[in-house]
Amino acid sequence: MAVLHIDHGVKEEEIRTMKVDWSVVTGNHVKYACNLNDTGRCVPKHPAINTFLLHRDKRYPAKFIRGLAYELAVGHKLDPNHDYEGGEQTANFFSDLEFEIEYHGERYKRP
Repeated sequence: MAVLHIDHGVKEEEIRTMKVDWSVVTGNHVKYACNLNDTGRCVPKHPAINTFLLHRDKRYPAKFIRGLAYELAVGHKLDPNHDYEGGEQTANFFSDLEFEIEYHGERYKRP
């Protein structure tokens, strides 16, 4: 598996103190992240449990695609165990970008 690395000149110690700005992620970043997952260039270490991005008749691990899209947008990787949540938070993120989501086995609509 290839490791994606984009260098935007941000140092590791600066990354950990920065607030995550999800507004920089666009639908195009999400679509590109899906493409990278499709080709096997970027795959999650663990399978998704209950939150999936639905795109082009495929199910993608939503939390993983969200993190990868952020990395594509800003050039550094987030720690999915500490920097952001999956589940409803990730479902809301994709809903705001007008993507379809499956959450706990059902199509998700933001409350």
